Amino acid sequence: MTDDEFASRRDLLGLVAAAGAGLAGTSALAGQPAAAPALAPGQHSGPADMVMEPSTAKLSLEHLFDARIDFGPRRQGKTLPWGGTQGYTPVGPRGGIVRGPRLNGKVVESSGADYAFVRGDGVLDLNAHYLLEADDGTLIYIENRGYGYQRKIICTPRFKVEKGPHDWLTHTVIVGTVEPRREPVDHSIFSYYGVVWS
Repeated sequence: MTDDEFASRRDLLGLVAAAGAGLAGTSALAGQPAAAPALAPGQHSGPADMVMEPSTAKLSLEHLFDARIDFGPRRQGKTLPWGGTQGYTPVGPRGGIVRGPRLNGKVVESSGADYAFVRGDGVLDLNAHYLLEADDGTLIYIENRGYGYQRKIICTPRFKVEKGPHDWLTHTVIVGTVEPRREPVDHSIFSYYGVVWS
């Protein structure tokens, strides 16, 4: 390397170092400005002249139906490389029953399973898919997602069903509770409620 090449390289390294010093307040990963300092107590972000008006919405819960599902043999995998364990709980050959003021029928036998994932922090990540059959023969697909923590499981199901007397399931916000029980057989009780703007 000639003296001129060495000098040019030294100058370039100097420029890089200077640029690095100038970017001390910039995120090295995203090239974005560093996060703003935390707000002092009593301060709020957003336009200073914008006022949060109180909501007039009143929500309540309407009981829709309950479902009992009898399960087949449960399986639980070993700890995954990134933590947590993957489970598999199938709907058993007995299926289940559906009873309530808005829906009656059954849980279709062996129609799906719960692929629950137990996270490293102990939270249960519910992920169940199966079929219901209304008393009039209509098939209803349910995808049940939710979380379980400290033995309390809350779910937010979504439904797919043909247009007709049960399509209210596809445009109603529904929440549910899950109560696992092991006697006399392994099963769970699901109670579903519609969110009503009252």
